[in-house]
Amino acid sequence: MVMALTVWMAGAQGMNSGKTISIDEVRQRLEKSALDRKVIDDIVSSLRAQYGDRAPAVDVARAIAKVQIPTARATTVPARAPDALKVEHIPDGFVLRVSCQSFGAAAVWAIFAGTLAVLPFRIWDDIVRDIWNDGFTWGTGIFAAIWGAALLCLAGLLVFAIFGEIRITKAGDDGKIFTGVGKLGRTHRLQWSDYDGVDERDGSVYSNARFTRTVHFIELQGRKGNYRFGNDLSDQNRALVIDFLRTRVFDANRRL
Repeated sequence: MVMALTVWMAGAQGMNSGKTISIDEVRQRLEKSALDRKVIDDIVSSLRAQYGDRAPAVDVARAIAKVQIPTARATTVPARAPDALKVEHIPDGFVLRVSCQSFGAAAVWAIFAGTLAVLPFRIWDDIVRDIWNDGFTWGTGIFAAIWGAALLCLAGLLVFAIFGEIRITKAGDDGKIFTGVGKLGRTHRLQWSDYDGVDERDGSVYSNARFTRTVHFIELQGRKGNYRFGNDLSDQNRALVIDFLRTRVFDANRRL
């Protein structure tokens, strides 16, 4: 496998000492192979430390040829769901997209929204009749505003449960964590150097006589404080994001 990668990389760029290839392109090509992510990070970090942003193609091929990969490793790396994580490589970083989609939550919010939509017509039909016949009064206006706001809130939660995503951006030391749909949502700006690790943490615990529910977060851990997000992600996607950040951000920083 290493020999095939070497020939593939060298053939694409030419074994001419004058030919160079960008380090970001090297990473993108290697990520399409079956190489372990740590092996890829080691190759890329070594080349970047030695040559900067571009390296001679012949030296790239030699670096790949030197890699020793256990043959059993490739067969034991778990396959990731193709739509779980979407990574876009940008200069000095990446944009990571992960879906917050939950059809279970969407069904719950749809039931709540539907119930709230018909509730006034089933229980407070006299209020609805007064609004229809006499128009809005001060009291009925407040009732309609509260009802409409609650309905819009539930509709927003329903849309987020179907189309919501988290976007994590790293451009050098600058970072952003966006949670929302499209361009609508909240954005937290940060400096990656302020944090030195990431892990999963338990947050609020909701309990009553019938059930207990613990909310899980992704927690960025830093000297100046911690930042939590990702409670809307599934357990699998949360674990994938934590693994990605450890490998691409924090482990990479420790090797520099």
